[in-house]
Amino acid sequence: MIKVCWLAAAALCFIASPGWGDTPEEARITEEAMLGSATERAQWQSYLPFTRRLTVTGTVDGTLEESAKAAGVPPVAVLEIIRAFGAAIDLDEDLMNGDSFTVSYRQEYTVDGNPIGVPQVMWAELRSIVRGTLSVHRFRASRSQQAKLWLADGEGTGPMALRWPVDEINISSGFGLRQNPIPIVKPAARKKGAGGPTTRVVVPRYQLLMHEGVDFAAEMGTPIHAAAAGFVTGARPNGGYGNWIEIQHEGEFQTVYGHMSAFAPGIAEGVWVERGQVIGFVGSTGRSTGPHVHFELLQGGVPTNPIINPLVRRPQLRGGDLARFRRLVARDFEEAQHDAESD
Repeated sequence: MIKVCWLAAAALCFIASPGWGDTPEEARITEEAMLGSATERAQWQSYLPFTRRLTVTGTVDGTLEESAKAAGVPPVAVLEIIRAFGAAIDLDEDLMNGDSFTVSYRQEYTVDGNPIGVPQVMWAELRSIVRGTLSVHRFRASRSQQAKLWLADGEGTGPMALRWPVDEINISSGFGLRQNPIPIVKPAARKKGAGGPTTRVVVPRYQLLMHEGVDFAAEMGTPIHAAAAGFVTGARPNGGYGNWIEIQHEGEFQTVYGHMSAFAPGIAEGVWVERGQVIGFVGSTGRSTGPHVHFELLQGGVPTNPIINPLVRRPQLRGGDLARFRRLVARDFEEAQHDAESD
């Protein structure tokens, strides 16, 4: 096999060589006809891309998006860091003027210095008075097809498969066994010789029952959002659930919402809802002791604990991936330190 390849290469060299009896001018014409002119080759070389790493440091003045663009970070890279840092902090509430940031990104250029392709953030750091220092780093996990931005502790920055049904999290009852009050009505003891109707006394008795969801306490009328996109498979009063909604999502899982004061306009069985769409409002209908939304997550029809389910948690690097990622983070910090000392 090696011999055949060598013979083929030799034959190719012979064919590509100018004629042995050609004059220099004839040889040049023959070469240009086969390989192109020197001008064409120079033009082709001028468009060969090369990659450059650039680091931009700036100060927050207004929003992070405005400040990063003003500092010279390309818009696509700005979008990446907004999404990444937005997974860890509230960029509207937790940032103040005077906070600072550093963005290191990779960009392809032509020899003439023209940017081509899409810039890609390699790492970025945000130094906030309120939340301290946060950083994100590009890393490809062993079972992933592409590199993504991860927080320095190894937590992912991408969106969770499911969101919570309310914006402010105030858990009033968790998943699992709990004591449920069951009212027992007993007649009151009548005093001897006393007339009049017999009064009744309500005596609470507690029974240990399985709570198949999580309760989020909220003010009456607080909007309730769909945890993910899907078809509404139920929207009606449903016994102890009160006003109840069930949504079927892709991936063989469902979410359930109970005790609503009312359904959102247009919500009915069979309609499609988007992730985050308002489907109803917090109430206290059904078997409820106060305004809250009862939220269930079912996989294959079986209730699971939403608090620990991977669908409502961002991915976390572990094992060998986490060890490799920590080494990458250390190198990024060394690069940042070197850049700071060079300024």
